[in-house]
Amino acid sequence: MTTSNIKAKRCREKNEFYQRKFRDIAPMTSNELAALQRIEATTDGNPYEYCYRYATNDGSPIVVVDVRSEAERSVSIIPGAISLVEFEDTVTALPSNAVVVCYCTIGYRSGLEARRLKEKYSLEGRIRNLDGIVSYTHADPLALVDIDDNSSNRKEKPHLVDPTTGEKSDMVHIYGNTWNCVDEAYGTTHFSFPVLAVRSVGVGLL
Repeated sequence: MTTSNIKAKRCREKNEFYQRKFRDIAPMTSNELAALQRIEATTDGNPYEYCYRYATNDGSPIVVVDVRSEAERSVSIIPGAISLVEFEDTVTALPSNAVVVCYCTIGYRSGLEARRLKEKYSLEGRIRNLDGIVSYTHADPLALVDIDDNSSNRKEKPHLVDPTTGEKSDMVHIYGNTWNCVDEAYGTTHFSFPVLAVRSVGVGLL
């Protein structure tokens, strides 16, 4: 088994451990999310070359919500994701058929927030807990649909983006070294031990 496969296996095991804590929230894998991603050439003055949108197979819009801290999000995000604050600021405009997908590092904090959002905004049946940004680094490129960039159809391995520039990023914040099972194509950073301890107590990890 290759190092990459070993890391992917560890990643799945960690996520499965956390997902079991949230049996009332439907899970979603990064492969599933990647398969539902649509990348479109922008035509509305967007400074980025492409915009990222998601929709279920029946056409319902998907809103991807990054529940991590600002420090984590500043390193990289899943394309098209919005912050938890952005989501709650605009939730009144959420389409009635929209599916909300929450993510964090590996599925624990996103499970907590998904449960809170479900109860607060009556999202029963419309909210998912993604397996996390670490898992997203292992997403299977064969799960992606064809991308139409107005010039050719192509397939592209899922990637993360810098939230400031919109450009591809090969770095990911992994919260703490315990969750360092990202794909080998990525570099990592994480909180120092004192900061990690305080944050982990705050969300019930310690």
